Order: sequence, then structure tokens, then C-alpha cells
Amino acid sequence: MVGFPASGSMGAEALSGSVDIGKKLVADGCTSKAIGVKNNMSLGKENTMSHKYLHSLTLLLCAVGVASVAVIGCGKNLSPTDSQSAITEDDAADVVAASMGGSSSSEGLSAQLKLAAELGSGPTAPDAPATIDGITFDTTIVRQAFGLGYSYRYTYYISYLFSNLGNTLDLSYAMKGVYDLPRMSSDDSANAVLNLNHIVDSNATLTVNGSYLRLGSQQFKVRDQLSITSQITMSLTNVEVDKFTKLIQSGTATVSISVQASNGRSFSRTGTITFDGNQRATLLLGARLFILDLIRGEAEAG
Repeated sequence: MVGFPASGSMGAEALSGSVDIGKKLVADGCTSKAIGVKNNMSLGKENTMSHKYLHSLTLLLCAVGVASVAVIGCGKNLSPTDSQSAITEDDAADVVAASMGGSSSSEGLSAQLKLAAELGSGPTAPDAPATIDGITFDTTIVRQAFGLGYSYRYTYYISYLFSNLGNTLDLSYAMKGVYDLPRMSSDDSANAVLNLNHIVDSNATLTVNGSYLRLGSQQFKVRDQLSITSQITMSLTNVEVDKFTKLIQSGTATVSISVQASNGRSFSRTGTITFDGNQRATLLLGARLFILDLIRGEAEAG
């Protein structure tokens, strides 16, 4: 270790001069040794510091300055970046909303319930479902659309049967495909087991109960543009679907979502969905409230 001279005013002046010179040398990239020595020699006329000591101190200050620059430079790598971004409840709510979008966005759950209603009481439904009680039907359907700000293509593998003199429809399906929306794109799959009641009676709505599972890989286009994989499970309770419009009118669902981002971050929440009619639903996710647009498959903070 380089020793400092005895305390005194002259030593203090020499040290001050050397610090200034050290700053100059760091600013010049430690290449101006001759200038530093010359300046120190002029200051040395007023003190007894040796040229050897001053030269050593200058080099030491230069090294400290370079080390400080290096530390500052390394510190820039520790600032938050997209690769360190956390998954937020807003991200999770958007994934849930997209999984529920209609046939004009993501072909999510609301579109799938409309399809189920059409199989039970739509134009493609059997004229006399009571006559085919207990017979299982299997079909494959491809649904795709391209519109302003959205596109999707999904293949459905559907199995269903009527019972209770045609008044009940039990339906299960698996589907796989892709969608592209303004906030995200996805490559995903889903399956559901649904029970529909009031197929042929005088009720104005079908009552749907069942379970829904959706798995996928999503790429966000908003916020931190995260790449994620997600798993969503829902349990539907007394969801009422209008027989004429085939749109959801009321009902509830419990939802659980787990998300894993490519940066290693993860997120899990449970929540409740309340269907409000008018193609909207309310999502309570943790302590946050979101309004879901079932047409566009988007969530907004409530």
C-alpha cells in the first residue's frame, strides 16, 4: 500500500493537487501520464513529497477511476429490462379475456357456448331430438375467420348426445388452433365437458353447467411484450344462453390461471367471473376487478 506523507498543510495541498490530476487522468483514459507528472512537479516546489510517491499515487487514482467507470458500466446491466419483467394481473386478465372471446375475435368460450347452443337448438340441430335419445354423435368442425384486427382458425372434435326426451344435451369437445389479436397472438388448445338443459321446453334460455380447460402459448404485443405459456381452468354454474341469439345472458364461473413467462417469472391466481349480459362479464382476479369484453376478448381494469 502506498503511504501518505505526514499531516500538514503542504501535504494536504499536494494530496488535493494529486486528486485533481487523478480526475484529469481518468477523463483522458489514463493516457496523459506526462501531463500528470509535470503538474505534480510544479506543485512539489511547495512540499517535500517525492516524485516517486506522487507518480505512484497518480497511478493509484487512475486505477481507482477506471475501476469506478467499470463498476458504473456493469451497473447498467442490473437495471430492469424486459427479460426481468414480472407477469401482472393485467397480463393474466387479458389471457382470460382472450380465452373467452367471441367469433369476431379469438373463438373463445363465448363462441364455443354459441356453437353448443346451435347443436342443441340451432339450424343444425335435429328436428326431433327426442327420437335420438341415447345416441352419441361425433363430428369434426373447422371454424376460421379473418377480420379487422383479428384472425383465428380452430378445428373442433365434438361428441354429443341427447337425453330426457331431447331436453338435455351432453356435449364434450377438444379443439386446437391459433388466433391473432391486437394485444396478443396464441397457439393453443381447449377441451370442455358441458351439460345443456331446456333444449326443447318453453324456457327462453338454455342452462349450461360444466368445465372448461384451455392451454396455450401466447406472445404479448403490449406492455412488456412477454412470451408466456398459460393454463386456464373454469367451472361454469348456471350459465344462461339465449335460445334465439345464442349469446350468454347470465351465470357465473370460477377461474384459475397459471402463467409461466420465458424469463422464468410465474403467476397464479384464482378468481370469479360474473356474466352480465350484453356481451360483457366481470372478472374478480385476486383483489383486482376487470371488465371483460366478450366480443373483442379484451380486459379493462374496473
